[in-house]
Amino acid sequence: MEVEGRAMKEWRSAVIVVRETDAKVISVAFSPDGTRIVSGSNDRTIRVWDAHSGDVVAGPFEGHTSSVRSVAFSPDGTRIVSSSSDCTIRVWDARSGDVVAGPFEGHTDYVTSVAFSLDGTRILSGSEDRTIRVWDAHSGDIVAGPFEGHTSYVTSVADGTRILSGSENYTIRGLTHAKHNHPIFHTPHPLSHLKHFVFKQDGWITVDNYPFFWISPPFRPYLPFPSNAFVIGPQGNISITYPPHLNVGTMWPSCFAPHT
Repeated sequence: MEVEGRAMKEWRSAVIVVRETDAKVISVAFSPDGTRIVSGSNDRTIRVWDAHSGDVVAGPFEGHTSSVRSVAFSPDGTRIVSSSSDCTIRVWDARSGDVVAGPFEGHTDYVTSVAFSLDGTRILSGSEDRTIRVWDAHSGDIVAGPFEGHTSYVTSVADGTRILSGSENYTIRGLTHAKHNHPIFHTPHPLSHLKHFVFKQDGWITVDNYPFFWISPPFRPYLPFPSNAFVIGPQGNISITYPPHLNVGTMWPSCFAPHT
């Protein structure tokens, strides 16, 4: 396979020619300094290329048992994270190709997208199981999630000032950050005491297994969950304002103020 690309900056052009196997290349990403390109392929391997010459400078990295769906460099360029149709995530040394962490297991379907947090300590993943998870980049422990809300496959995730996810249901969801530089999430006040906010397929929202409210079918794909800062869809977005002292489930008796 031969791929040619042209990039323009300040009226100067560069041509990159990359030669690989006959396998499909599913994902590519630049290193932070722009000197290398990492690719993930349908042949289950990962390769690192010189961004100017197109030479393979590392790889193929082998370990995944199915197609590599997404690849990304760490912010310092020393590690590469990859996700696969084998439902796992792996972290590699970008030079040697050694697996330095993983496989991370938890998703129940293809892991379609991965990204490092801005400080490199966390990994964000999105999956065809419709969830988003946050992992410790070294231990592989799940530190947040699974976050639900998308009604179809999660196709892309990104970390910045907010965590963003895109889905095949035509929506973008923004997840709120905690007060840290890494993406550990929280459920915003006043719902921080509610452990299980669940959107059921019949449209009912339940909190701690108690019915909360029902969403009609046209609005279900665009419902903002407590962990969502916003939802963007073809029909715009929907916001839900929660009362400052919302009490549901086992806490509902606290709404009663007896006469004295």
